Amino acid sequence: MARVGVDADGDDIRRLLSREGIDITHLFTDHRVRTAASFILLHGSGERSILVYHGADAAWDEGEVRRAIPVAKWFYISSLSGHFEVLD
Repeated sequence: MARVGVDADGDDIRRLLSREGIDITHLFTDHRVRTAASFILLHGSGERSILVYHGADAAWDEGEVRRAIPVAKWFYISSLSGHFEVLD
């Protein structure tokens, strides 16, 4: 289960998963925002800054989660952008 936007990154993700034979039934597309992205900036001293654009990840819908859980063989949660209420 994942969310992408209508953009080149979302298209790439959809295409690559399909090519690998991964079921994308629960790969949802959000037409309002872009696909999420993170950028890690590394300073010469070793310090790093992480810039995050939550994009489509920030728009989870409780109905989408409820439809996906009963058919999932396993369920890994990496980010709901703080919207954990969809798991209640």
